[in-house]
Amino acid sequence: MRALYCFDLGTPVDRIERVVGEAGLDAVILGSDLADHDRLRDGLAGSSVDVVINVPVFFDPVFLPDNAACYAVTSRGRRAVEGWLHFACPSSESYWRYRTDRVRRQLERLAPIDPVMITFDFARTFVFWETVRPGTDPAAVVHGCYCATCRQRFHEASDHHVPDEVPVPGPAATCAASSASCSVPDPDSAVRRRSGVGGERLRSPGGSPS
Repeated sequence: MRALYCFDLGTPVDRIERVVGEAGLDAVILGSDLADHDRLRDGLAGSSVDVVINVPVFFDPVFLPDNAACYAVTSRGRRAVEGWLHFACPSSESYWRYRTDRVRRQLERLAPIDPVMITFDFARTFVFWETVRPGTDPAAVVHGCYCATCRQRFHEASDHHVPDEVPVPGPAATCAASSASCSVPDPDSAVRRRSGVGGERLRSPGGSPS
């Protein structure tokens, strides 16, 4: 399958049909937030263009700033936020409940489109690839999650202990899988102001999914 990724959910259906057709492509890929854009969603339901729905897993720049306990913790002991990229802790049950419920509701609203495929994006741990240059020492790449819960689960699954020299925050930063009340200390009070998040899905500066 050859498809075009459309980031702008305000794009008219006829333009999508024209570009897909002229480029000799098979389908258009759209984020699951299409569920909240009635005009484009309803237009595609009656279109001849096949639709692929792309679902972000751990990336959520709208939910996370208001639910700081669900952030992943990087290998430098900070919240997993870098520019437009906001990453959730994979051990956070609160995040999983929110995300699965939201995706379920989105897919129900998208059912009339009859997507030919559903793909999953950001189904990985935190790394801001845009800042990793060729030849970078892997040990220098900021990644995560390093919250106490993820570290303990890694130890139990692998029988390997994460070295103490890895700079991680203290117990107060634990993204406990069994508790929604844990919190990651905010290392920068301006993190939310810098994020620039609003009510719509942000796109990467390079214009492509990570």
